[in-house]
Amino acid sequence: MLERMMKQGKGFTLIEVIIVIAIIGILATIAAPQFIAHRQRASNAGAQEALRNAAHAQDLYFIQNQTYAEDLEALKGEAFGFQPDSKVAIEIIRGDHEGYTIAASHSRGTKTYILSGPGGEILEK
Repeated sequence: MLERMMKQGKGFTLIEVIIVIAIIGILATIAAPQFIAHRQRASNAGAQEALRNAAHAQDLYFIQNQTYAEDLEALKGEAFGFQPDSKVAIEIIRGDHEGYTIAASHSRGTKTYILSGPGGEILEK
């Protein structure tokens, strides 16, 4: 069968195969950095989302206890609804009767974010 294809001139030449491989390589070098940057932005957004969720849990904790939680464990579970992502490192820096400060970063992200509350905005560290 191979001999018949060769006699009929069907198939690809070596030059055609090399050109296709070169085009695929060029496309891959363009797409890979874009994919990595997109993944980092998504991871950073995940850290910001974790901060917002922790702030909401802090508000619920305050309603019940008239102080903000000093420990992340106090916010976990069904009572306050905070379920942290295993890839996000989140830490309560300060929690008292006046307010709270929380920091978060994603293991695949490039930034650390801080939220001071109540009512604060997320800032880059």
